[in-house]
Amino acid sequence: MKWTDLDKTTWTLAAQFWAKCRQKGTPTGDGNNGLDADVLIAAQAKEHDAIVVTDNVRHFQYLGVNYESW
Repeated sequence: MKWTDLDKTTWTLAAQFWAKCRQKGTPTGDGNNGLDADVLIAAQAKEHDAIVVTDNVRHFQYLGVNYESW
């Protein structure tokens, strides 16, 4: 596993994911925080062509990233 910082590209993708979901009325997380962490995770995965491994697939199914539930 390689450490990668959140850069401007990640934040831009996250903002696009968040806005797209808000426009469609689809969830972007649990709603208990401002910018939900899941859009940042999805943006970083998209940027690095990675797969998100999660038990909570409903937060990622709308974001157009590859994910798996183990």
